Amino acid sequence: MKIAIVDSGLGLVSLLKMIVNFRLKHDIDLIFSKNFPLGNCSLSELEETAKDIEDRINKKNYDLVIIMCNTLSTIMRNKSYIKILDYNLKYLKDNKDAFPVGTKNTIDFLKKGYADEYLAKDIEEDNLKHIIFDINRWPVKKEYLLCCTHYKLVENIISMIKKEAKVTDLTSKVFEDLLFFPQSDQLKINYGGKENIIKKYLKF
Repeated sequence: MKIAIVDSGLGLVSLLKMIVNFRLKHDIDLIFSKNFPLGNCSLSELEETAKDIEDRINKKNYDLVIIMCNTLSTIMRNKSYIKILDYNLKYLKDNKDAFPVGTKNTIDFLKKGYADEYLAKDIEEDNLKHIIFDINRWPVKKEYLLCCTHYKLVENIISMIKKEAKVTDLTSKVFEDLLFFPQSDQLKINYGGKENIIKKYLKF
């Protein structure tokens, strides 16, 4: 299958790891937004980014388009797209104790949770001191639902700091579902010219 997977910045690194770990065999384009992280962008900036991405998607005949950026999921309305935000919304509906943490735009859309305006940026900058500081500021809850794919990269740190709480990330669920789609003979990945960024942060 020809699949487009869309995210912003280093969120795609965790997705690439998932693709390898689940041994998926598809022809996959990893599509980056030009502006990242997107969580604190203005609505006009988000709309411009969404239009640019949709223009790129429409240039190719994809069998499947997956929007893994929660913020982009709030404004990209094409019903044929698979969106990580839909997974998170269903989980929140079924699990009342789950407390979403994410970027400002995502939390504003959910109308529930903690908007961390710095963590995604600090992950982009690989600033461990600030990452720990950011997570320590989260309110105390029984369960955190991670609503930003950047957070997957520091999930172990979150679990260590918030060791009394359950930490849930549904990224893997999306890729589990991909196993039910027809597989190709081999995996082919197009990084969209961002190979150096990807290689810098890959740690298998």
